[in-house]
Amino acid sequence: MRILYWIYCLVLIIATPILILILIYRGFKGKEDFKRLNEKFGIPSVKLPKGQKVAWFHGASVGETKALLKLMEDFKHTYPDMFVLVTSGTVTSSKLMKKELDPKIGTHQFTPLDHPVFVALFLMFWKPVVCFRADSDLWPVTVEQIRKRKILHYIVNGRISDNSMKTYGKMPFYAKFLLAGVTKVFAKDEIDAEKFKKLGAKEVTTFGNLKLDADVLTYDKKEFDKFSSVLKEKTVVIFASTSDNEEDMAFKIFNNLNKKFKDLFFIIAPRQRTRLPGIINNAKKNNINLAIRSQKQEIKKDTNVYISDTIGEMGLFFSLSEFAFMGRSMFGGFMGSNPIEPLQLGCIVLTGPHIMAFEALYNNMIKSGVVDLCKTPADLEERLAFYLGNKSGLKKAIENNKQFLEQNKNVGKKILNNLKPVLDKIDKKR
Repeated sequence: MRILYWIYCLVLIIATPILILILIYRGFKGKEDFKRLNEKFGIPSVKLPKGQKVAWFHGASVGETKALLKLMEDFKHTYPDMFVLVTSGTVTSSKLMKKELDPKIGTHQFTPLDHPVFVALFLMFWKPVVCFRADSDLWPVTVEQIRKRKILHYIVNGRISDNSMKTYGKMPFYAKFLLAGVTKVFAKDEIDAEKFKKLGAKEVTTFGNLKLDADVLTYDKKEFDKFSSVLKEKTVVIFASTSDNEEDMAFKIFNNLNKKFKDLFFIIAPRQRTRLPGIINNAKKNNINLAIRSQKQEIKKDTNVYISDTIGEMGLFFSLSEFAFMGRSMFGGFMGSNPIEPLQLGCIVLTGPHIMAFEALYNNMIKSGVVDLCKTPADLEERLAFYLGNKSGLKKAIENNKQFLEQNKNVGKKILNNLKPVLDKIDKKR
């Protein structure tokens, strides 16, 4: 494996001009930040405060980076004298960090390409004493250079897809090489923990999924009280992040269920607000009376469906709902929506079958019984009818959701508590 590793490094060094050209091309396409291309080559854009030790947190993209926010916050509060560096690989994740990362907690940089020179420059400048990585991919150069420098290396929210498992199964020596430099794995669940163990990870444990430990969406309390008063005798179902055809599906399901359940009320939050004219036309065809948030229309006695077409209010509308269907999932061409936010706010969560963007998360939640997978619109209608007419089934689902969230509570703090003896030792060493 060592020979293959050095061949890999040699190829990368020879290909350096090509890699630089690729990054420049991606910059023109808007897939890289031109002003910060130096970071991809291991050259920092910020100064390191003198005398501070660096704790390095890495998330591959938006989802992984967001999952690290709470962990970084807990870490900084526990070890305030350490400098928190967070890296990621995409422009969207850097925008997320700019928006959500408190500068008092940490600093964001792009992670360097997996190149022997770029990674070396990065590590020589930052000199991290510990690394927490939330990334489904382990990069050979990065992992090996971390190992050589004897940096504590922890995989957090660790997961391995079934496809990756098959690949590693064909090349067990490669998996062993990559995991040799990992101090400990904190898998996101027991299933992934077993996968890491089979591949030869030294130490593996799990305290739950960091993504479920994220902060709950906030909302305007006055607006909540206002809507609650109007909808107090209604059973509210939200169709969130809907795509083409899913609004029409919602209207048809409403008409069918409303024949039996007269207190039913739907909220639709379309993914693309520009489709509002088409949604209005569909509503008319289905004899649905709408009220539209962006047009400041009030909910009247004959209103069936409320359109939430404003930005930043999903916390409000999830909080008002008992059930949440996560859109971009029922029909082909889409890959699902994040189920965590409605679950945290007390919704019974349902989804269609197209959930590739959150496949690992959904699989875990479906197996745990906290998400209902509906393969067709008829399945979705049937499942909603079951809950609406079955108080004991609804109560059981609510209790199951609470238990699931409790199991995945304070995951970051549990990880840090597990590592406390080691981290305390590093923090005290000057």
